[in-house]
Amino acid sequence: MKKKAGFLVLIIVMGCIEPFEIKNEVADLEALLVVEAILTDEMKIQTVLLSQSSSFSAEVPLIETGATVFIDTDNGDRYTFTEQSEGRYTSNEVFAVNEGVAYQLHITRTSGETYESRMVSLAGSSKIDRVYGERVTNEEGEEGIGIFIDTETASAAARFYRYNYEETYKIIAPNWAPLRFNVFVNDLNERDFEVVVREEEQRVCYNTVRSNTIIQADTKDLTGSNLSRFQVRFINRNDFIISYRYSILVNQVLQTTEAAEFFRQLEDFSSTDNVFSNVQPGFINGNISGVNNDRLTLGFFSVVSVSEKRLFFNYEDFFPDEPLPPFPFECRVYTPSAMSVADILDNRVSYVGENEDPGEGLLPYLVTFRPCGDCTALGSSVVPDFWIE
Repeated sequence: MKKKAGFLVLIIVMGCIEPFEIKNEVADLEALLVVEAILTDEMKIQTVLLSQSSSFSAEVPLIETGATVFIDTDNGDRYTFTEQSEGRYTSNEVFAVNEGVAYQLHITRTSGETYESRMVSLAGSSKIDRVYGERVTNEEGEEGIGIFIDTETASAAARFYRYNYEETYKIIAPNWAPLRFNVFVNDLNERDFEVVVREEEQRVCYNTVRSNTIIQADTKDLTGSNLSRFQVRFINRNDFIISYRYSILVNQVLQTTEAAEFFRQLEDFSSTDNVFSNVQPGFINGNISGVNNDRLTLGFFSVVSVSEKRLFFNYEDFFPDEPLPPFPFECRVYTPSAMSVADILDNRVSYVGENEDPGEGLLPYLVTFRPCGDCTALGSSVVPDFWIE
């Protein structure tokens, strides 16, 4: 993706496909309904996210609470949803979408306004055959690791793909020490500190980051519907996230021309992590509209088949016997002055050791910038469930 869409999209178009129009005459933008909804072929609790925005320039949308949400199918089934947390509506039962069935989203706001999507069907399936990394040089002449995928598609009519990923990497604090500063309130009701033994893991941590770009691919100019050696990610060799061990989970959906066009325009309009918070100056039509009102909505209802694969690698797998990427902070070790004791009290520095001859006006400690001595400043010390060394 290129700026996080937060949900996956795939619909079947019954008949001719018309290009999306960008409307410049945006009407009443008060309480604009924003819908993020995807149904998948995974047997699970399905989710619909609802929010609202008072203007396209708003950075953070408001949450849409108290709505009534359900899904109808063309074979007479109905799946009702309950608001589990503000703006997050989950199905009351576990279900998966099936081929040959059409689904329609219905939403009623507390104001009485109702909305519905077009009928949407599963449009085939495509599996990621392989995720792999290669040492490459990009178009800018930067050397690094390219993350590539090969796909195997069951539908000969498949042409458009969309990807997102979740990457997790190991962090090792370069100036970690077995002791640490402990801040407490003394008998004079003042903040004070002492040096104690670390009781928690703060040397090795893990951080997980979701992709925030819209990544799309198509095979319309190829002889088949499979993709081969498509690059979903490039990581510069000097990026510290690959210093030790790195993992990426790549997620793929097969989508229609309509969905691909929607996200292409969304990519052009968006410049923030929330793709729906900065769509301007016009408006992009989705597949959801008002039933008893002419209010605009932003979003897309999707029915998709999903596929994902995970890759692990170490820096030395691609750059054996070469220096590791630089740590993202200057990790010098120094003796703080008595005037900078606030750095200790406010947890801005980490303990490294004692300085037995600190000099006038200096504290008897060696310290470093906190992330250099405490990895929890950059991630979590909890090992992810999926992690493999």
